[in-house]
Amino acid sequence: MAALAQAFPDSHLHATDLPYRLSSWAMDDPENNRVLQCTGRLSQDQLTAPCWLSQGSVLRTLIHILDVQWYWRLGCQEGELLMRRLSEEGYTDVPALQVYWREEDERLETYVKSLSKEQAAGEVIYR
Repeated sequence: MAALAQAFPDSHLHATDLPYRLSSWAMDDPENNRVLQCTGRLSQDQLTAPCWLSQGSVLRTLIHILDVQWYWRLGCQEGELLMRRLSEEGYTDVPALQVYWREEDERLETYVKSLSKEQAAGEVIYR
């Protein structure tokens, strides 16, 4: 996303302030993208085993990161953040998560590219 902000500095001045930076920064760098690649080598037991991560398992933590990116993009697009989450049901393994993550990245990039300077500076209401 940093490359996107640099590609449109004048017309998308405030795009770098969007909340997506909270979750997408880690996956912008090819080295950091290895997180998804490495977790794809874990067994199902390892992915779902209880651990110290914030969401209680590796898989749930990955789903949470994706959920945050999805939530903020949707909130920015709609201008309002509603209390909803991605369902964990469709993401029982890393390959399924990787597919949706790529799709979500594409939706986010398409959305950010479509913003005018005024739209990027707009408000999002949290309810």
